[in-house]
Amino acid sequence: MKDNIIIAILVVVIVVGGVYLYKREKAQMSGNAESIAMDKTETFEGVLPCADCEGIKTEINFSSNKEKTGGTFIEKSTYLGAPSPSSFDKTGTWKVVTGRNKKPDAVIYVLTSKPDEAEAYELIDSTHLQLLDGEMQPISAPGQNFILTKRTATTN
Repeated sequence: MKDNIIIAILVVVIVVGGVYLYKREKAQMSGNAESIAMDKTETFEGVLPCADCEGIKTEINFSSNKEKTGGTFIEKSTYLGAPSPSSFDKTGTWKVVTGRNKKPDAVIYVLTSKPDEAEAYELIDSTHLQLLDGEMQPISAPGQNFILTKRTATTN
């Protein structure tokens, strides 16, 4: 009987300790995701697929607010190989949201340029954003690249 009580106590201690470690690790991951989020002005760029041109050269400049959970953006899009005018600028606000279907720890930037116009990018790592579809899922198109890369400072 005494052995059963000791085993039961050990099981409870292990389970409670495991839950505590899981919650602590998840909190640290959330903190890291938010610190990766944006803590200054950053620019991401790349060439996104285009149905009727060679590609859309995209550059998004993010400026963060004090809380680092949102701010303003300027998006410059150039349709490569398209007749004039082929360049467009879009401005608006962005905010960080966390989680999407099947990936609750995802860090997503939602860019809103008009009340009914928004696009979303998922932070893949500290230097890559992936364009998401209207349901906040990665776009699946074989052979197509929907990734923007963080511009790094160059020194001369």
